[in-house]
Amino acid sequence: MTDTLLDLMKSVSIPKTSTDCITFRIPVEKMNRLRRESVAKGISLNTSINHIISEYLNWHRMAAPAKLYYLPKPFLIRIIEELNYEELGALARETARGIWSILVYSYVAGSQWLPCRISQRLG
Repeated sequence: MTDTLLDLMKSVSIPKTSTDCITFRIPVEKMNRLRRESVAKGISLNTSINHIISEYLNWHRMAAPAKLYYLPKPFLIRIIEELNYEELGALARETARGIWSILVYSYVAGSQWLPCRISQRLG
């Protein structure tokens, strides 16, 4: 017997995440900006705020300890084009350490000693 994709999707149960209802005081102008952005994206305000919180928890709070910062792409391209093969290799190794650190921070919540030890082992 062959199930259609829709039948298969209906048969899979995804457990709902438990939630909590809380209240925040947010400046009116910021709230209006969030509402407008939510409408433009076609999602609810609640979904927008959950995305913001998730992005902070899963990325932004860990980026600085891993030494990851935002830089314009044209700036990076110009710098990288000036590097020779050895310098580019050294930059790649340093970048890998930073990415490794943020991955470890992502999976080992609250343990800051592990990325330090891994970085030390990477040289």
